[in-house]
Amino acid sequence: MQFNETQVINRLAGLGYVLKPGDNLTLGFLIGKVESDILNFCNINALPDAAVYIAIDMVCGEFLQDKKSAGNLILNGIDINTADVKSISEGDTSVSFDSNSQNAAQKADVLINSLLASKNNLYKFRRLAW
Repeated sequence: MQFNETQVINRLAGLGYVLKPGDNLTLGFLIGKVESDILNFCNINALPDAAVYIAIDMVCGEFLQDKKSAGNLILNGIDINTADVKSISEGDTSVSFDSNSQNAAQKADVLINSLLASKNNLYKFRRLAW
């Protein structure tokens, strides 16, 4: 069972990301990259059926990481690159941000790291290379 772009798009939608024009090119690249990474890491020639969902999560993690790094990540309509506003004052215009609470960017980091950590499940498929 190979994984495809539709499966990745559905997983991203479940995570709250809506594809934008041009995202398909990035997804196509990352699907090939992740599959190649898995095959090289495991020293195998074909992706095992049991590793398909690991690959999908890895592609989603890398995709979201790329978007966040570029400052273009919006999940569930929330711009991840902005901090939570703690207070706003109108006289002399003062805005303070809440640095103590876990903001959207930190939550996105936790999500991305958990998706990328699925690579740890690949040890089961590793083969000795001679």
